[in-house]
Amino acid sequence: MKNACEGVMYPKDAAALVKASYKSATSYPQQSAPNNCKYIKVPHKSWTLCKGELERIFAGLQDKSPKRIFVLAPLHKGPIIGERFAAYTPCKGCLKGSDWEIPLETPCEITSLGCIEQSDDVCTEEHSLEIIAPYLAVLYPNSPVAYLLAPENNANLEEIKQTIGRMACDSLIFVSDDEETHCASMWY
Repeated sequence: MKNACEGVMYPKDAAALVKASYKSATSYPQQSAPNNCKYIKVPHKSWTLCKGELERIFAGLQDKSPKRIFVLAPLHKGPIIGERFAAYTPCKGCLKGSDWEIPLETPCEITSLGCIEQSDDVCTEEHSLEIIAPYLAVLYPNSPVAYLLAPENNANLEEIKQTIGRMACDSLIFVSDDEETHCASMWY
C-alpha cells in the first residue's frame, strides 16, 4: 500500500511529532459495537482538525502489546454497482511514511471470507489508516495492522464483524468515523 497523503493530511516527520507530544493519561473509554466487540473511535479528519483528539486517545490506551490491530473504516466510493459486496484490505506488506512504518497483515480468517478483496490501489484512496499510522508506529511497532474498508452494511459485513469479534480479546480495534457524517456506521 502506498503512502498517499503525507504532507497534505498530516505532516512529514509525523512520528517525531507524536513522540514529542506523547503524554500519559489514565484510560480512554472503549465502546461496544452491537456484536459486543470493544472498539476505539478515532476521528476521520486531517491532523489539522483532530491532532489534539488523537493525542488524547492514544495517550490513554493501556494495552501496550496487542497481537494485532484492526482499523475499520468506510469505503467512500461505495459499492460497485452490479458487483457483489466486497470489503477491501491491502495486500500484505507495509505502509511507510518519512519517519514511520507499520506492518500490514490481514488475518487469513478474514482474507478467506468470500467477500474480501485485497487491493493496495483501493486502500490507498482512503486516508483513515494513514492519519493514525504514525501513532501506531510509535506505540505498537511490532503489531501487524489489518485495515478493512466497507462500502455499506449487509450480511457479508456481519460475517466479517463476527470474525473480528472472535479475535478481539488480544487485539486493538479502531473505527475511523466522522462525528457529523457517521460515515463508518456500517461497522457498529
